[in-house]
Amino acid sequence: MKKGIALSFSFIFAMILIVFILGVGGYLVMKVYKAGHEVDVARFRNDLERDFRTVSRMSGGSALPYEYVLPKGVDEVCFVEFVKLRGCDVSGVSGESLRLRIRSYCEAGGGNKNVFFGVKSGYGAVEALRLQGLRVEDGVVCFRGVQGKIRVVFRNENGYVYVEKPR
Repeated sequence: MKKGIALSFSFIFAMILIVFILGVGGYLVMKVYKAGHEVDVARFRNDLERDFRTVSRMSGGSALPYEYVLPKGVDEVCFVEFVKLRGCDVSGVSGESLRLRIRSYCEAGGGNKNVFFGVKSGYGAVEALRLQGLRVEDGVVCFRGVQGKIRVVFRNENGYVYVEKPR
C-alpha cells in the first residue's frame, strides 16, 4: 500500500515539475521575442534619425528618397507639425488608435514629439520621436506600410527638412 502512495506522489510531483519547467521556458521565450522586437524598433528609429540628420546637413533644395523596413507590428508612421494643424484635425491618419493618440497630444499643446507610430493590436506601444527641424506641408503626413516597408522623401529647404511622399 505504501508503495502505491509513494508512486502516485512521485507521478504528481513529476507532473508539477514539468508544468513549472514549461511555464518558465515559455516566459523566457516571450522575453527573448520582446527583446528582438525592441531591437528592431530601435534600429528603425536610429535609421530614420540618421537619414533625417544627413538631409538636414545638405544644401538647400536637396531631396533624397529613403525606404525603410518597418518593425514587426508597426503598420503606419505619421509625421506631424502641430503648428500647422488647425483644430487638431488629424483626418489624414488612418489608424483609429493612432489618430486618437495624435489628437490628444495636439490638444495637450503638441509637446515635443513629431513622429508617431501606428502599432497593430497585440504589440506594445512604440514611443513617439522628435526630429528637430521637421516640416510637414499640410500639418500631418502618414505612410502606411506596403509589404512591411515605407518610402519617404526628405527635402532640405533653408535648414528645415520637409517630409513628403514620393511622386
